Amino acid sequence: MTQGVLLVRPEQENDPLELMLRERGFNVYTHSVVTIEPVAIPSEQSAVWCDTEWDGVVVVSPTAANQFERARGDKAWPKAAGYYAVGPGTGNALIALSQRAVTWPAEEHHSEALLALDELMDIQGQRWLIIAGEGGRQLLRDTLRKRGAEVTVAEVYKRQPKPEKERAINNNWLNEIQRIVVSSKEQASLLVDDLRKPKVKRWAMQCHWVVPSERVAAQVEVLGVPRNHIHLAASAVSQDLAAELTRIKTVTPMPESTQKPEPKAATESSPATQLSRVGNFLNWLIIIVLCGSVLTLGAGGAWLWYQHQTLVTQTYDEFENLSERLSRAEVRDEEFEDRLAARVAADAEAQAERQRRDIQRLQERQEEQSDRMRDQLSQYDRDLTRLNQRVSSAENRSSNQWLLHEAYDRVNVATQRLTIEGDPAIAIRLLQQARTLLAEDGSRHAAIVRQLDSDIELLQELPQVDYSGVLMLLQQLQRQIPELAFRATADNGSDAATDTGAAQDWRSNIASAWRSFSQDLIKIQRHDVPVSRLDFEQQVHLISRLELHMQLAQQFLLRRDQELFDDTITDVERLVTSYFDLEHTGTRTFLSSLRSLQGLEISPDYPAQLISRAMLREKIRELEDQPATPRGDGS
Repeated sequence: MTQGVLLVRPEQENDPLELMLRERGFNVYTHSVVTIEPVAIPSEQSAVWCDTEWDGVVVVSPTAANQFERARGDKAWPKAAGYYAVGPGTGNALIALSQRAVTWPAEEHHSEALLALDELMDIQGQRWLIIAGEGGRQLLRDTLRKRGAEVTVAEVYKRQPKPEKERAINNNWLNEIQRIVVSSKEQASLLVDDLRKPKVKRWAMQCHWVVPSERVAAQVEVLGVPRNHIHLAASAVSQDLAAELTRIKTVTPMPESTQKPEPKAATESSPATQLSRVGNFLNWLIIIVLCGSVLTLGAGGAWLWYQHQTLVTQTYDEFENLSERLSRAEVRDEEFEDRLAARVAADAEAQAERQRRDIQRLQERQEEQSDRMRDQLSQYDRDLTRLNQRVSSAENRSSNQWLLHEAYDRVNVATQRLTIEGDPAIAIRLLQQARTLLAEDGSRHAAIVRQLDSDIELLQELPQVDYSGVLMLLQQLQRQIPELAFRATADNGSDAATDTGAAQDWRSNIASAWRSFSQDLIKIQRHDVPVSRLDFEQQVHLISRLELHMQLAQQFLLRRDQELFDDTITDVERLVTSYFDLEHTGTRTFLSSLRSLQGLEISPDYPAQLISRAMLREKIRELEDQPATPRGDGS
């Protein structure tokens, strides 16, 4: 029997639960009854959320974190004494987006467990921000307000039910699916409404349902599903749902459909009736062809008349335009010098203002980087505290469980260090320590040890970036900028031509001047080619601009901002090739070193999860579910 599973979740690319189930041999079918739509938030409102200093920020789901990332625009995440999440799924997504330390319940992952934390007890007079969607549970908001906090709710998305046609159940699923996973009460309610037909309802009652909470289970029971067909997962996290599905060993067979196809009535027409129909069809076809011919001729004549009128109008407009351009020619010559002087002054002022803004943004980004480093240190302290707690609790476990927990803790810390710091070397050392622990226990954990070897090989193949070397090269290139030679320019020979016939024939000189004026009356000049002739002030300004670009490149390297780093290196290359002597030895050496940085990957894409971590978690839960062995047995 096929292991078919129906996932009822909002549509999203690369669903971790879907990928996890496919790896375990399930045939996964996805079905969505709601769509996630962002809420239109004015920029003033998002600025208030981001600029306010909060005592605590609570994010209820990964969708809420992603939608707030979109809504904040160019603002930084709010400053707060602490960030909190309902579970590890939301917490990991929030860490990746906000670069802040995040706290969530260790045992259970729901709002009640979060409210039980010590940090959320004594909050009298504090200001808290809750990031959620429209129409969600109000338990967090009401409880925090009862405890004396001033609560602001940022509703950044909403769920919209899909039309009934898009929510319809595929008849092929009735024979291929034996398990259904629903992760929210709203989706369960809409799905139950779509399963009211007798045949579909019987199928739904025979399936096994996996839900994350009693609230969702109660909604499924409304359909009449037996209680022994409803299975509660530890939480709505993908790993817990997959673990519950794996735990279900058998599924009640589905009865095959017994519907019989209805016979089709066949009627035959007599030959006379068929000939009459053919004659009527030919008559109507001739009438339609004649009408189409008349309409085509009329439309063609109207189109020719319209084209003639358009040509006359265009000719008249061109004559009028030419007259106006001739009359404005003299005025343009007088205003050209004034506009040119004003434009040069405006460009200089604008460039100076841009430099001041760039320096200010650079200072702000340095402060943000310092805050992120402090938050990371705080997160490390939290990880160390949780590790110490787990070590103290592991003393009461059996030796086998103790080794598994020790290995799981090291793999978990390796995953967090790889995600936050981006340094695979630390993660590899932790994975090697975990492998050594499990290898001491013989062949009992051989599968996990082999997976650890695969994960270590995967991390060893990740690219290594010498950030110190790249930073020193950027600083060296910045010191070489004042030594670069500018491109030599030559005067235009036509501007220095002498007038040798002025004294010979004044009439020919006047005619020549009139022809020159007529030819230069309207000029088309390209502005995409940079001006090669620079005065001393422009050269000083260009050197300052290049040095500022190199400083920005160093900051983008430290921030691991791939896009801005590549754009800055490209801008520096473009300016050097446009204004400096490419034949000079120093310029060639500078460009060669600069081009070696193009295409350099400074922010490698490290994996967020490791398969060995999931295998260890499943093994620990399997051992914890086994009954305890009495000490007197001696086994």
